[in-house]
Amino acid sequence: SLAVKGTDLYAGSDGYGIFKSTNDGGNWSLVNTGLPGSYYAVSSLAVAGNNIIAGTYGAGVYKSTNDGGNWAAVNNGVSSTDDILAMGVNGTSVYASTLTGSLFKTTDYINWNSVPVGTFTATRFEAFFSSGSSFYAGCWGNGSTEKSFGVFKTNDDGATWKQIGITDFPVSVLEVSGSNILAGTNDISGNSFRVTLFRTTEPDSTWAFNLGGFAGRNITALKANGAVMYLFDDEGPGNSLVYRSTNNGSNWTSTGFNVLYNYFTSFAIAGSIVYAGDNSSYYSSAHVYVSSDNGATWTVVNSGIPSSVHTVYALVLKGTLLFAATDDGIYKNTVGQNSWTAVNNGLTNMVIRSLYVSGSTLYAGTQGGGIFTSVNDGGLWAAANSGIPLFANVTCFTSSGTRVFAGTDNGVFATATSGASWSNINTGLADTSITVLNATANYLWAGTTSMGVWRRDLLQITTDLAENKTEPSFLVSPNPASASIKIEIPAGHTNSENTICIYNSTGGLVFQNKTPDAVINIDTNNFPGGIYFISIQADSGTISRKVMITR
Repeated sequence: SLAVKGTDLYAGSDGYGIFKSTNDGGNWSLVNTGLPGSYYAVSSLAVAGNNIIAGTYGAGVYKSTNDGGNWAAVNNGVSSTDDILAMGVNGTSVYASTLTGSLFKTTDYINWNSVPVGTFTATRFEAFFSSGSSFYAGCWGNGSTEKSFGVFKTNDDGATWKQIGITDFPVSVLEVSGSNILAGTNDISGNSFRVTLFRTTEPDSTWAFNLGGFAGRNITALKANGAVMYLFDDEGPGNSLVYRSTNNGSNWTSTGFNVLYNYFTSFAIAGSIVYAGDNSSYYSSAHVYVSSDNGATWTVVNSGIPSSVHTVYALVLKGTLLFAATDDGIYKNTVGQNSWTAVNNGLTNMVIRSLYVSGSTLYAGTQGGGIFTSVNDGGLWAAANSGIPLFANVTCFTSSGTRVFAGTDNGVFATATSGASWSNINTGLADTSITVLNATANYLWAGTTSMGVWRRDLLQITTDLAENKTEPSFLVSPNPASASIKIEIPAGHTNSENTICIYNSTGGLVFQNKTPDAVINIDTNNFPGGIYFISIQADSGTISRKVMITR
């Protein structure tokens, strides 16, 4: 250890006590008077005012008020046999940590008081740093490393602490409720000492933990609807519970529902009705559950979902419609009913990892097949992969205004064109294996597989998209139409491989033509009145428009 007092240098050694230099290290002399002869291992030094405080291995703490001339024990509140690991100074306060994980503070340099830093019983604080009103402690764990990794911060001299960042945890869920952003992690190690639920706010950006009432270890699902939130904690057969919060995730109560076998992967909240999808870890097929009593009891609503479905990856609501993304396609139901129908027309990959609703468009992310969109409630899906890497696994979506963001195993991509084209926005992102996305007023938040949570300023993303924006489109006129429609394909999107398709509102193909022409006129006299969807498919991607035919 090293310390500076005025123009003097002090060095604590392992076995020889304390040395002092008055000429910038040119010469050193021992200043051990008063130190116990058998404890010359000085692990840490701190200077506060006229006091030099020394932490030892095995003899507690000593103090000198005459520049090292004499040392006296100051162990009131600290054991005289303690191994002092590190010391730090925050204003007029001096902190000392022990090898066994305790943290102490003194303001009079005689008496020490224990400093609680949450429910950590085996944390080792190894480094301290003070900056303005903030005091930082760097630590690792003794027997519970996952629980105490990283840097902790206090702005009130040790009264309350927050952990800065989620370090290297695999992040499973990110949800926004009120001003809170909550992050849940997977405990792949099975270590029950681990912190799994964190909370921050947009202006704060540091993570708090030990949220009231929750002590789980493996969060697999989290969903908010206003101030109400539901959470699933997977702790194995017979021990997995649903939790509920009514105050934006600040406090949690177990609903009492114990999932005996499968674990919940997703929630959808439709007023007083809550849906949950599961993973069939132990059963042969997956289920969708519904609860109308705040999660206390659940009923399976699986009519129409085949036994070939083993995982429900996502549930989303679009008005009164409920959609389920599974490992065997997409299924649609109506809230309050138990009648699922497959809506897979146009999909070329049936492992659907994510679903999202933005405006009138449904986005589906696949396992290895990129992104598909539907503008008619799943009646027809079209590939929307311009700018998305080949064979991308699309794990999640979120949106901000008209921008939609997709999280993949190749990073984060953004579209301002309803999926017609996507732009890579990975600048600064160290881990591009994205597990979950969410957005607040000013930031896009990304959970990663191995490096915690990252965020990016939405204004910066807007600027990037504006600079790189390419927005293929086409004109349809008149709209509404009756006898005919004219389609004008933009320059740069015309080639011999363009395929013009028109689908009715149920996904039925009513017109198809391959043409290199920039302008095409189509007779619609034989089309019944209603809504139709025009799709232009080309190598550069698929672009779609809606048209109304009147009669």
